[in-house]
Amino acid sequence: MAYERKSGDGVLWVNDKKEKETHPDRKGDGLIHCPHCSHNFEVWLSGWIKEKKDGEKFLSMSIKSKEDPGAALAQKAAARKPSTPPRPPADPDLDVHSDDVPF
Repeated sequence: MAYERKSGDGVLWVNDKKEKETHPDRKGDGLIHCPHCSHNFEVWLSGWIKEKKDGEKFLSMSIKSKEDPGAALAQKAAARKPSTPPRPPADPDLDVHSDDVPF
């Protein structure tokens, strides 16, 4: 059965490839909508079934972007980088050469 993702939701499945105790018990993905830029971001979801001292079980989760974080940071930095203003034309009265310096 195919899962149709909608903004703001996700799905977790049993992690049948768990090899170590530190690997998540559940894995999946989701879609998060940013209200500021109106972009939808795909995320990886991971979950670990844990137990409190009183025996109550709960799901601890991790959410990570599917996008390459380095590429996303570089793209944001490029968008923020101010363009270099053009240099004004040189003023011939202020043009000083090393031969003109008296000391």
